[in-house]
Amino acid sequence: VGRRTYAAVEPRHREAGEYRVLVRATDAAGNRVQSALDLVVDGSEPEIPRVAVYGAARSNTVASLTEVRAEWGAANDTECAVVDYMVAVGHGPDSVTVLPYTSVGLATRARLGNLTLRHGTRYVLTLVALNGAGLSGRATATFLVDTTAPLPGVVYLQSYTTGGACQ
Repeated sequence: VGRRTYAAVEPRHREAGEYRVLVRATDAAGNRVQSALDLVVDGSEPEIPRVAVYGAARSNTVASLTEVRAEWGAANDTECAVVDYMVAVGHGPDSVTVLPYTSVGLATRARLGNLTLRHGTRYVLTLVALNGAGLSGRATATFLVDTTAPLPGVVYLQSYTTGGACQ
C-alpha cells in the first residue's frame, strides 16, 4: 500500500470463521519480508443461561426500596471469550430508568444498591454479556417490589408426649 507502515483493510466478507491476513513488503533494494496474522471472526453472541433477581428470601419479590441481588450462570461463547457483564434496571427489557448499564466485570452475581424503587411496582433487570468481538447476548428477569409486612398469624399450641421423658 505504497510507503505506509500501516494499512486499514475492510474485509470483503464478514462471515464468521477463521482467516489469515498475509502481508508482504518489498523495499527498493528488492528485499522481501512476509508476515501473517491468524484471526477468528466471531459471528455469534454469548448465550446466557438465565438470570434471577431476588430479595432476602431468594424469591423474585424484593422487599427493599433501595437494593436487589441478581445472579446468573456463566455465559457460553465458543468463538470468543466473554469479557464483561453489564446490568441495567428499568420498567422493561433494556430500560435504564432506574439503573443505567453498569459493568460488574466477570462476576456472576451482583448486589445493586442505591436504587430508587417503588412499592407494588414490577421492574426488569437486563443482563448483557459482552464478548471480545463486541457482540452481546441478553437475558432479563422481572421482579416485584413488595414492602408490605406480613400479617401476624395465629399459633395453636398442643401438648403431646413422645413416649419418653418430658422434654
